Amino acid sequence: MDILNYIRNNYANSTSPDCSEQNCKLKLDRLKNYVVLKGEKLEQKSKICDCIIFAMEEQLIVGMVELKSRTIHVRELVEKLTNGTKIAFYILNKCNYTQKQFEFYHLVLAKHRHRADHNKLTRKEKVKIRGKEYKILSKKCGESFSTIIKQLQ
Repeated sequence: MDILNYIRNNYANSTSPDCSEQNCKLKLDRLKNYVVLKGEKLEQKSKICDCIIFAMEEQLIVGMVELKSRTIHVRELVEKLTNGTKIAFYILNKCNYTQKQFEFYHLVLAKHRHRADHNKLTRKEKVKIRGKEYKILSKKCGESFSTIIKQLQ
């Protein structure tokens, strides 16, 4: 069984057709095969990002996404993305995903980005897990996941 079918079968109560929250949305256009998991449906005991996206392109792409319509609290945001990453790793381990080729992306989409918050997020803050640091990308609501990834590759 491939990873996306595993997620669809085992996390059916947590899936969503899109990645949106309070008038802020990450476009999933041009993705052919993906699953979106809603953070609050996966984990209620700790703070977690709004969406975790598993997409199969040339390789597996996993996106932890926080959607903000109001103020960004940087520490809380890093905590939510870190917890989302832990759950993504847990799912990959649980389904025995053996491919070494996968990429994690940590995105914050906001309606209004204050320059100071944007600079702190993108220059100073990182998600640190399993001995690796991941950059946090700050974008505006309505951007396309595919476009963001292509710009980074």
